[in-house]
Order: sequence, then C-alpha cells, then structure tokens
Amino acid sequence: MSSSGRGRFLTALGAAVTLVLRPRSTPAQTSPAPSVATTAPHPTPSAASRAMAEATRRFDPALDDAQVSAIAAGIDGASKEGATLRGKHNPLHNGDEPVTTFATHIP
Repeated sequence: MSSSGRGRFLTALGAAVTLVLRPRSTPAQTSPAPSVATTAPHPTPSAASRAMAEATRRFDPALDDAQVSAIAAGIDGASKEGATLRGKHNPLHNGDEPVTTFATHIP
C-alpha cells in the first residue's frame, strides 16, 4: 500500500471511529415524527469502505454488524466528500506545491 493510500485509510478510519464514538442524544419526544433523513433509503456503502470497516474488528471484536455498517457508511461518506473537494476540474500534479519564499534579514 502506498503512503498516500495509508494516509487516506487512516483518515477515513479516524472519521469512522469519530462517527461511532460520537455521543448520541436522546429524543425529546416519545414518538418522533418521521423526517426526510429517516425515511430516505441509505445507499449501500462501497465494497472498499465495507472492507475497511470490517478491518476495525481486529481492534474491537465486539463490534456488531450494525456498528460495522455505520462505520462503512461513514467511510463512504468521507470518501465522497473528499472526491467533491478534490474535483476533476483542478487536479494537482506532481510538481504542484505552495510557493515558499525564503528570506534572511542580516542585522
């Protein structure tokens, strides 16, 4: 695995763990009204995000299938957001880097 692949994996894994460990709020109503978010079908995570989520079981064998599915959905969502930020219209090339100006001031 290349170093950029490892970085993407660790970033996605950190985002997924953050989603799983985030404190959940209790509902204020006894029967909440259905919202668009709860009634909309959840897209199936990609095979790659599902495989990365399954890899988290090495660190916590007590994870159940629902938690692994939540992690996979988080990884998939983070991957899609990253693709949106990168975009195809402004790709970075090997030589692209920020401009760095070095200057010394002699007293």
